[in-house]
Amino acid sequence: MPKLIDGEQRKIDIMKKSLQIFTDRGFDNTSMQTIADGCGLSRTNLYNYFQNKEDIYSFVVHFAYEQLRASVHHIEDEKLSPLTCIKKTIRMSLSTAYRLRHIIVVILEHSLKHKREMEKMPDGGNVLSDEEKGLLEQNCEMQQFFERKLREGITVNELIPHNSSSMAKILHSLISSCIIQFSLSSHLSYEADLESIMMLLDEIRNSPEPAVL
Repeated sequence: MPKLIDGEQRKIDIMKKSLQIFTDRGFDNTSMQTIADGCGLSRTNLYNYFQNKEDIYSFVVHFAYEQLRASVHHIEDEKLSPLTCIKKTIRMSLSTAYRLRHIIVVILEHSLKHKREMEKMPDGGNVLSDEEKGLLEQNCEMQQFFERKLREGITVNELIPHNSSSMAKILHSLISSCIIQFSLSSHLSYEADLESIMMLLDEIRNSPEPAVL
């Protein structure tokens, strides 16, 4: 008896195959027929799951967002110190992004293409796509999370006083830069960058006063 596959799993399977095709051929040079052939489906059957390749792209972005959120959403609920919570969140974010790096490449290329197209418009490219709005929202959430935890660390005397807003922005920028680099260069890992970020965080750890002899 053939194995039954539910609709959501079938969409994920189509997405994974589509990503390979987008990477090999480029998004603009890929047709729904090409995707259907790659998935072993008729084009009519493919339309049962996705209306067009933009619909597939939206699913790709949503899938990546949910994977990233799922990897870190539980960390804040754990009984961890603020600094440990920040470090674990960064480690999990980079680990998950590295696993999704092929998706991130497609997202980056598509976002740049959209930006170039919008720059040709009379408003100078001020219109964000739904995917870009989602990315901006996620970026803001992570930066706000870092700032909140940094402030908590200062409050409980785990961290030395510092500009938590600026530090949160720096952490987020470092993580984003790291993700872009290892997504675009297949031979790069994130471990060295992760170690450097951890060292930066250790610099603001509030060391106990030395004992007086």
